[in-house]
Amino acid sequence: MFVLDVDDGWPPVAKECLRCIDAECGYQIQEPPLFIKDLSVGDVIEVVWGEDGEVVAWSHVEKSKRSIVWIMVSGDYSVASEIECLKRMRCNVAEFEAYRYFAVDVPAECPVERLDECLDALNREEVSVAFPSFRH
Repeated sequence: MFVLDVDDGWPPVAKECLRCIDAECGYQIQEPPLFIKDLSVGDVIEVVWGEDGEVVAWSHVEKSKRSIVWIMVSGDYSVASEIECLKRMRCNVAEFEAYRYFAVDVPAECPVERLDECLDALNREEVSVAFPSFRH
């Protein structure tokens, strides 16, 4: 579990659980983070453990070439077709259903132009998009 800094109610949780595997020099991230900036799938990190066995700090040992896109949806707007577009490009998508919030893991081999095609279809009045770890 990664301890998060909550500022003015965001993120809506105080901790994030990310699947990692042991790597030679630390831990390799295996799924897209929903709330941790500058962290991508495939990154190898070293961690500082807190008293409760939670990650209280981390630093990069090696950065992957993958990017992360965050998508937050307002109201009842549907992003199903855009999410399917991303999945067709072999992006992995994690969803925090209660908040209609998505983290998209974009593989290094995914062309930025194709990513833009999917994201450009979103209604920006209903959807917010952020690039917390963009490496393309």
